[in-house]
This record gives sequence, C-alpha cells and structure tokens, in this order.
Amino acid sequence: MTDGKSPAPVPEYRLEVGDALFALRCPQPGLAEGLAVWFDRASVPADAGQPVVTLEVTVIAHDDQPSFPRSLLTTKRLLGDGAFDISDGLITGRFDPLTGHGEVRVKAALMTGRLTRIFEQVLYQAHASARARLGRSAWLVHSSSVIVDGQGFLFVGPSGSGKSTVAALSAGRHVLGDEMSLVRPAVGAAGWEVVGTPFNGTFRTKRPGSAPLRAILLLEHGSAHELVDATEAAAVAVLAGEIVPPVGLDEVPGPGTLPLMVDAAHAIAANTTLKFMRFTPDPGFWTMLSAAFGLPPLA
Repeated sequence: MTDGKSPAPVPEYRLEVGDALFALRCPQPGLAEGLAVWFDRASVPADAGQPVVTLEVTVIAHDDQPSFPRSLLTTKRLLGDGAFDISDGLITGRFDPLTGHGEVRVKAALMTGRLTRIFEQVLYQAHASARARLGRSAWLVHSSSVIVDGQGFLFVGPSGSGKSTVAALSAGRHVLGDEMSLVRPAVGAAGWEVVGTPFNGTFRTKRPGSAPLRAILLLEHGSAHELVDATEAAAVAVLAGEIVPPVGLDEVPGPGTLPLMVDAAHAIAANTTLKFMRFTPDPGFWTMLSAAFGLPPLA
C-alpha cells in the first residue's frame, strides 16, 4: 500500500549559457547544491522557461584510478542509439536530440575539486546540442572577456598566453570570465555580441553579462605593452583554434568539424576590430586600450 502521496520531485540545477537553458536533474542528495557552489550561481528559477536540454546526472562510486584526458572529445565513442562512452567509462550516457533529454553517469573522481573543470566539457557538448535544437548560431570560445563602457573585449590565445592574467589585472572592470566566452550574432544589428558563461577558469570573481563585441585582442607576451593591427587571416588562424568544436552529446568530431570552426572564425573576424596585444603582466595595458578605443578612465 502507499500513502497516496506523489513522489518527491527530483532536485534540479538549472544553468543558462547565453539563451540556452539546461536542466541538470540531480537525484543524489547534495549534488544540485554542489553544482550551485561550483558554478557560483543559484539555479535559474523553474518559471524562467523550458530547458532546451535536460540531463539526469549520476555520480558513480568506483575503485579504479581513472585517467583524465585534456579533451573529452578525443576519447569519446558512440555506442549506438544515442549512447556514448568517454575515456573508457569515465563518463557514459545517452542523449536523444529530438527530445533534448538524456542521462550522464560520471565517475566520482571527476566531480572533485578542479577536476570538475573537465566535467564542464560535457556541458560544452550539451550547448552544441542545444544550439542545434534552437537552430541558432553561437560559439563557445576559449578566451577571457571584459566589458568596458558597454563594449565587449575578447582576449584570445592558446594556453599560457595570458587570458587569466588579463582577467586578474582587470580589477574594477566588468570581467565576464577567463576561460570561456560565448560569441553570438548581435540581435537587430550587424556584428557580434560577447556573453559571459558560467564555466570556470582560475578567475572566480567573474560576473554575468553581455555587450556588443568591440575588438578581439590576440594575446602575446612582450617586453612592453603594444597593439599591432592583425590581418583577418592571422586572426582566424588563432581564433579557429580556440573555438570549442561544435560537437553535440550524441556526436563525435568528424571531417566537417574543423571547417565549421574555421568558417565561424572567419565570420566573427570579418566584422570585428582585430589587434595583436603584446603585454607585460601589469594593468598598464588598459591605459593603452583606453587610448586606442576611446574608453573612459576607470572610476
């Protein structure tokens, strides 16, 4: 016999990346709360709209010592019927692109401390699935981004080029983050918009927001602060390598993946001011940028 009561609802943590809303169903006690701490933002209210992608997330206890690939896509295998395996069981799951519903099972070690950054790559793939379902273009870009005077500045370069340094040296300004920015077509206007994401680098005091993309700064270490015009071809060569492969949960990279990334880089670069920014690790580069782009002094 039952007491006639409905089962308790499964806790959810809802996260928004641009205009794509994700619902992470968390049946295990404390998981939803832990995700809110990791992303340092409360769950999006349930009345904010229907999620584009819903994933049930289960953390799996294990006795082995798993390996942690730098990129989850390099070890991802499709098993048929929407099922996938990443890094020999580190992450397994299934996703139905028609309904937007799926499940993800993650070994517990991957949800511990900074390793959670690797788990975030599952949500990069969820974002690609969400964009496909929405039929809208938007690109996740490994970058730091800052809003000044209502204008967005995107700092791009390979690992070690100084993205986190730029964020840390931008105190007093609106720092969207130092790891991952979203670039999407501006609504009702030419050009692009840069949007903050919840994904984590080492800079933890990021703030949500968005702004028209004023310039892309291609980072290089130097002995002094210097801005140099970048050709579109040179910018595309850097930018394409920092765009997250648009590979959904039920997909693996294929022959068309890199051309899509290059095409996206061309489209973004064609409508944006492009500069190489050589800099030293001090905030003086903002004096240079303020003069170059007519920005007001920091209040």
